[in-house]
Amino acid sequence: MIASAQRRSPFSDLWDNPIIRREGVPRGLRQTKRAWLLVIGLTLAAGEVWAALFLVDLLGDTAHIIGIAAASLWAGLVVLLAGLHGARTIAQERTAGTWDQVIVSALSRRHIVVGKLLGTLIPLWLPGLALLPFLGLVSAVPPSPTEAAWGMAMAYGFALLGGVCAASLGLWWSVRSRSVFSAQLATVLTGWGIITFAPAAGLLPALFLPNWAGGLVRGVVVLFPGAAGLIHLLTRFEAIDRGQRK
Repeated sequence: MIASAQRRSPFSDLWDNPIIRREGVPRGLRQTKRAWLLVIGLTLAAGEVWAALFLVDLLGDTAHIIGIAAASLWAGLVVLLAGLHGARTIAQERTAGTWDQVIVSALSRRHIVVGKLLGTLIPLWLPGLALLPFLGLVSAVPPSPTEAAWGMAMAYGFALLGGVCAASLGLWWSVRSRSVFSAQLATVLTGWGIITFAPAAGLLPALFLPNWAGGLVRGVVVLFPGAAGLIHLLTRFEAIDRGQRK
């Protein structure tokens, strides 16, 4: 017989992480049974389908502009707020004096980092996930459903990858800062510097290589700092936190 520990889902550590449940899941959802969550989700999806069909019938071909614009606005807010909230989460606990309780708990350093990261991102991702039926139907109307689907995929991909990188960058500064303000300021300045430098970094390859090369370099320049910050936190978390305490 396979032991129960061996039958656990790869995502069991995520569901059991108290940081994710406390910071990433609204209190009302934490106290709601899964069956009721399924009923609420299906009811919300049905209502969104009806609203989308009504809007398409009312506005016609221009309805897809609303869908793409709303998805793009949400994705931009996800990236902006992910960096600011990620920069706040650890620095605020250190200021409040509760960070030591987290460090000495039974949670591993990986659980703390992943819990803080997803605790930052889940509340920002939930609106886009909840509105996906509405935005998808509104955007997929003629005359260019393929173009609209590509725009939606780009918006949601930006919210996913950009959100992870922005939150990781914010967390990296949050561990290294003594106050919320300094962590958020450092995150904003770093993000501004990355966005400013990215076009210049992609210009040189684009002069000698196909156009996609410049875009690839710009994407790497934008995503690399956040990914590097996350890897640094996962591998050197104790050293970073210990250095900040000195």
